[in-house]
Amino acid sequence: MSETKQLTAEEVAKKRDRIKTIKGVMAAFMLFFTIVLAVSLPFAFKKEQKYHITLEKYKEIQIDMSYKKVVEIFDGDEGKLLSYTNNTGAYVHEVYQWSNKTESIIIVIQFHNKLVTFKDQVGLK
Repeated sequence: MSETKQLTAEEVAKKRDRIKTIKGVMAAFMLFFTIVLAVSLPFAFKKEQKYHITLEKYKEIQIDMSYKKVVEIFDGDEGKLLSYTNNTGAYVHEVYQWSNKTESIIIVIQFHNKLVTFKDQVGLK
């Protein structure tokens, strides 16, 4: 038969400290792993994402082209409405922006009654 050894208060305190240290190391590892995962996860799917903002597509956009056609060129991306003016039905003036996720590439297009009147871009080469 095995004997049960009684631990002294000092031994119990040392074991508790060791358990706390192990828990601290595990928590630090979990935090580190979570940060690495959070930073790298967006890049894991990068190959699957459609990169629809290109210089070639920008060049396809012409004055008097419809908003609907511009959306088709950008693979269904409707853009972000920056400005909207409706002059009691006489005309509608809208400005839309398309950009990549980091906004290092930005395309701004102005529409008058849903037709392109102006376009500009930053970051496309």
